[in-house]
Amino acid sequence: MDTSKPIGLLFPVGKEVGETVLYCGCRHKNEDYLYQEELEEAEKTGVITKLNVAFSRDQEQKVYVQHLLRTNKEDLWRQIHTDNAHIYICG
Repeated sequence: MDTSKPIGLLFPVGKEVGETVLYCGCRHKNEDYLYQEELEEAEKTGVITKLNVAFSRDQEQKVYVQHLLRTNKEDLWRQIHTDNAHIYICG
């Protein structure tokens, strides 16, 4: 795989990539979700298979990325165990 090109550029040249699931967190949707349009467009066009965003300060009960991971634990397990996924966690 040519890692010098963004993943979105691999689709037009016929390179196959697996599921691309993104989990990210922001405090406030209206203040901190800086790449909202780009990420939602990437999901809409299939560059990102699934976009999961946690906003920790937009509601009384805080929601963090780890809550989304727990909610999606079956899919996450399948991706790791069956699909041989690569998981990258930053923060």
